[in-house]
Amino acid sequence: FLEIIEGLVGKSRMDTTDDELVMCERLRLRLESEPRMNDVNWKFCNEDTLVRYLRAWSHNEEKALQMLQRTLEWRDQVKHETVVCRSCLDDGASHSMRGVGIDLMGRPVFYSQFALIRNGESESNTEHLIFKLENVFKSENVRHHSYVWIIDFAGFSRKDVSLSFAKHALKMFQDHYPERLGVAVLLDPQLFSILYGS
Repeated sequence: FLEIIEGLVGKSRMDTTDDELVMCERLRLRLESEPRMNDVNWKFCNEDTLVRYLRAWSHNEEKALQMLQRTLEWRDQVKHETVVCRSCLDDGASHSMRGVGIDLMGRPVFYSQFALIRNGESESNTEHLIFKLENVFKSENVRHHSYVWIIDFAGFSRKDVSLSFAKHALKMFQDHYPERLGVAVLLDPQLFSILYGS
């Protein structure tokens, strides 16, 4: 059984409109007064990033700016530039999210099979997600602002469910990686019957 969830980003490519360019310029002017705006953060706050945050808030500039400010603070806290997955250094199969290539649109493709995770600790899995997402978009081979995530539920059972981590991860994706998920492909999505079947 294959279920595809599409349309989680407004557009498949970062086709920036003239109105969005004007909004980006206004956001840049407002960011100039941010004390944390160093070279690294200016590099992060490029046009694609500003447009993603604007689209996440249906072009509400004030809300996009507030979200971006929270993300900049969070990125400083997690030290995104130097984050590594310490668990994967010891055991390359600790976690399930793996980069498996680039699709025809130039989007990075991740594959996960949660039943195979060896390290289920929330902090370690959070570190792994940040490491993967931060590094994949630094690659010169990636020509797209969003990614594809193939999630394989083969062998998945109730013991593989950590609702607290799932909520934490979803909040992190929503708050700090808006408009990044282009397509999610769920293979054998028995998750729903496990969670809601009883």
